[in-house]
Amino acid sequence: MAQAGDRFLAVRVGVVLVGVAGARRDRRAAVDHGVPMTAFAAFLVFSIVIYLPMGLTFDASSWLVPGHYPLPVQTSRILLYGGYFCAGVGAGEFGLSAGMLAENGALAKRWNVWVAFAGPMEQSSLWSTSTTVG
Repeated sequence: MAQAGDRFLAVRVGVVLVGVAGARRDRRAAVDHGVPMTAFAAFLVFSIVIYLPMGLTFDASSWLVPGHYPLPVQTSRILLYGGYFCAGVGAGEFGLSAGMLAENGALAKRWNVWVAFAGPMEQSSLWSTSTTVG
């Protein structure tokens, strides 16, 4: 039923695991990247936990159009929207002047690694969609 969503999720998790394993190879890099990688892994687990129940129940093409409101919502992602909103509120609670998201924080120091990682993630997403749809 949710075959396209499962395949998409499997590709994303695979790319993430390869990236995490690559960062853990060098122990010094693992210590240096500790906070962002831990936060990323926690966010990945969080995303999987809130996506899987709805993703396995509803197909990726299932949309919820409530009553007379012009707000269609993809049914399999309803919990993701709420979960990501709460994660954003939590990140905003710390502010952007301190912590991992600070201008001189751990994430900003390694921005080029995260940008390089975004390319394969986008390509895996496009590949997964093209093989499923086309």
